[in-house]
Amino acid sequence: MHLEEAMERIRAAENLVSAARRAASTVAVEGSTAVAESADALTTALGIALSDLFSWHADSLRGAGTDTWRDRHAAHVLEARARLKDFTGSARAALDDEPCSAG
Repeated sequence: MHLEEAMERIRAAENLVSAARRAASTVAVEGSTAVAESADALTTALGIALSDLFSWHADSLRGAGTDTWRDRHAAHVLEARARLKDFTGSARAALDDEPCSAG
């Protein structure tokens, strides 16, 4: 992967994490405690995975070995996926508990 493509992907990931953090702020105000906590755990996991990308990229530019970063990043991506599953479950449960308003 070329430097320009890598930076473009990192910027795109950073934008997505920022959007997730903004959404989590709304959930913290409007959602249940369980949903807010799972949203916070998800955004934390996403931030860690993004930080890994930055570090991985910096090491790659210096010619340092990237196998450790690749493995570490893969583990953090799996963690983020698990936190997304938790968040989705919490959000669905909260929506199921909400009374529906008739129009």
